[in-house]
Amino acid sequence: MSVCWPNLPKDVKRIIVEPLCRIDRLNLRQCSWGDKLFVDLVSKPIREVNFMASRSYIIIRYDEEYEDYFGHSEGNTEVRRSKNLLPFNSFSMSEDFQIVAWRSLQKMMKSQNNEIDTLNFSFIGRLNFNEEDNEPQIIIPNLPEKTLNVRKLSIFLDSSEEMTKRIVQFAKPGLDSLNVSITVKNVNDPSEMGSLEQLKTAKKIRSNLMLTLNHSMELEGDEVINKTTLINDEGVVELLKKSLSSGKPSKFHYNRLWPDIPTIVSSFDSIAWSLETSEQFDNLGNHFKIDLSKKNFILSNDNSSLFVEFDKFSARGFILNKQ
Repeated sequence: MSVCWPNLPKDVKRIIVEPLCRIDRLNLRQCSWGDKLFVDLVSKPIREVNFMASRSYIIIRYDEEYEDYFGHSEGNTEVRRSKNLLPFNSFSMSEDFQIVAWRSLQKMMKSQNNEIDTLNFSFIGRLNFNEEDNEPQIIIPNLPEKTLNVRKLSIFLDSSEEMTKRIVQFAKPGLDSLNVSITVKNVNDPSEMGSLEQLKTAKKIRSNLMLTLNHSMELEGDEVINKTTLINDEGVVELLKKSLSSGKPSKFHYNRLWPDIPTIVSSFDSIAWSLETSEQFDNLGNHFKIDLSKKNFILSNDNSSLFVEFDKFSARGFILNKQ
């Protein structure tokens, strides 16, 4: 007796359907009414959410396969939704488009038990409107009541620091990756976000927040891109010494406008990079693209060494060995 799809037990069908992508599920659900109902009952976790906000609309994409559009239209909200790669379903609501969009995100995250692999926020344009412009004011994010268990969190472009802080605070500490690349209004004011556990404990962090030296020293990540402008030459020395003594970060990039290279290098046992030196570290190319036009050094302290590249804007490099 041959085995065919209609005769398979539901438990076996579930095992087959669960790993399928949504395109394959769409094809299967079109085979018959019974298959449509079964496929719709077998949930598939959402892995990535992209939340994109502008002056007049918000788009939320889930795994690049679902898309929700919320548009501002004379005080009402135009909603367009596409699910399972089907055509858009359109309707209107009398509420503000931002409230509707944040509520929709909250509902989706709740359906995923507030667990997600990747969550990206991008804010485009001048979102903090003036009242005289007769434009809606940006609202504080209406995020889930429970903290989010997210592996990778990114916040881009014109997000205010207040909004960015609210979003970051809703993620549990211990992120695999945290990327905060927002518009900074005043590069002289230290960020209020510097003390957040989410920044301190992220394994990989990219930040252009104005972090103080103390907050920069508290970052525990293995890879750190720290673009604060509040670090001087002595601060760079302290951060490099931290990598040598603790092994973290093992890969780093620190902003420093016109670093005083002799002052920084003199705090370590140093070797200027050369072709002869490169023969001793023939595996460097696997870690770092070396620009020979820049100032490169091997800096050592006790039994540990760093490769550091200086240019007129930064000091960056990685640990060569840690014993």
